[in-house]
Amino acid sequence: MSLLTISLPQEIYELFIDALGNSAKDDKRSGRALFQCSRVCRAFWLRSRRHILLALLDLNPSEFSETPAPPVITLIQSFSIRATVETFNQLVFTRVLERFSEAWVLHTLNLQSRHHVIWSDINEDTRKLLQNLCQSSHLKTISVDEFVDLVPDIFDGAKIKHLILHSVPIEDATPLAALRLPPQLEALDIDNSFPILQARSSVSQPAGALPLSHLKKLVTSREIWIPHAP
Repeated sequence: MSLLTISLPQEIYELFIDALGNSAKDDKRSGRALFQCSRVCRAFWLRSRRHILLALLDLNPSEFSETPAPPVITLIQSFSIRATVETFNQLVFTRVLERFSEAWVLHTLNLQSRHHVIWSDINEDTRKLLQNLCQSSHLKTISVDEFVDLVPDIFDGAKIKHLILHSVPIEDATPLAALRLPPQLEALDIDNSFPILQARSSVSQPAGALPLSHLKKLVTSREIWIPHAP
């Protein structure tokens, strides 16, 4: 007895998976079903992965400490998070960064602070992992937004090509071009609060060398972002 195989248009599968994805945030059973769908076949996997990754990028900070860093996170190529210092200091965020470092897939990282996170308040392990990510060859773009007393050393030896930097640096911060190993940036989006170049009299580069010589695009904001007083 031969089995009858019914082939439906891809759009029909996607309607069912989208329905699961839309309810997965509030219904744990739908969430489990969505993960099972991702294991059925390629037609299911592609659409299911879209919802799974969106769920990972939309984690509730209050639930972040209870959420493990799942294996699927190694598939993420672009990751954005807007969080308080408490979230940045939770162990699971460190585990997520470790997964990114191991997977060699992530190419875009967007970090935005809530309530003006002071950079030194983020634990040392997390800051070190972020610096290691910047030095990796797979991360091409990083955005660091609304942090206070940011230390430029995170970009020392970085291999990133595009930097978006709208944060307040520490006092007497080393200019980007004066770091020991300045990043070979091709695009820089920055506000006027962060120093880029060093005074000519103190530049120690060889004669004829240009700072940030690979730079092709520079966007600067005349407005200086200043954190509001609590």
